[in-house]
Amino acid sequence: MQDGYTHANWIHADDIIENVDSWDFTSSYPYVMVTHKFPSSEFKKCYIKDAKQLSNRFAYILVVKMQNIKCKYFNNYISMSKCRYIKGGRYDNGRIIQAEEIEIVLTDIDFRLILEMYDCKYEILESYFSIYNYLPIQYIKFILKKYVNKTKFKGVEGKELEYMKEKNRFNSLYGMTVTNTIRDRVEFDNVKGWEEIPLTNDEIVSALDEEKKKAFLSFAYGVWVTAYARNNLLKNVIKLDEYIIYCDTDSMKLCPRL
Repeated sequence: MQDGYTHANWIHADDIIENVDSWDFTSSYPYVMVTHKFPSSEFKKCYIKDAKQLSNRFAYILVVKMQNIKCKYFNNYISMSKCRYIKGGRYDNGRIIQAEEIEIVLTDIDFRLILEMYDCKYEILESYFSIYNYLPIQYIKFILKKYVNKTKFKGVEGKELEYMKEKNRFNSLYGMTVTNTIRDRVEFDNVKGWEEIPLTNDEIVSALDEEKKKAFLSFAYGVWVTAYARNNLLKNVIKLDEYIIYCDTDSMKLCPRL
């Protein structure tokens, strides 16, 4: 799973609600980048079979089969598009309310959150671990510097352009971690015109090996940034479950009355 949580609470769908309260996390992604730990070594296969075996010292990628799964809250978390397999699913606008069986790839952050939000039986089919550590100190200092640069122009008359430039640079700090540099080839032929040629598996493996040599950021950083941000948001969503109207990545719209 790798994106922001954007969804409406189905119990308020099609309602017209006035005097809505709005709450959001300030700089949600940069915040977790400077305060949380991330995978810092190459992932290696392990043999975790139970959530109790997960160590806080390690980041995990888990392939999990879940059976008789049912959400305990009005706000449903698991996106059907992120599942490898679904049997007997019931959905809330693309989110799984319940299912007979699903198979999904998760971070340890998402796995623990799902176990908190859903009743289910699970089986961990595959597991891989990496050592947790903070991001490089130079990168953390760079993020904090960009935050200072952005905020000093916020709301200052005559500095609107400077603020937008610094805000764009600040927001790109996350985007750099999830930029896909391994793409299919695009070639032009005088007869056929433009044509996209998919890479072979060998070409992808070779490109990944080259990327490891020259990349200064890890794609896993970006995956865990969104996992942490979703976790921070959803921990509050489940506390306010029936009052939630809508969520978008780092913000909540709340119903003032029930």
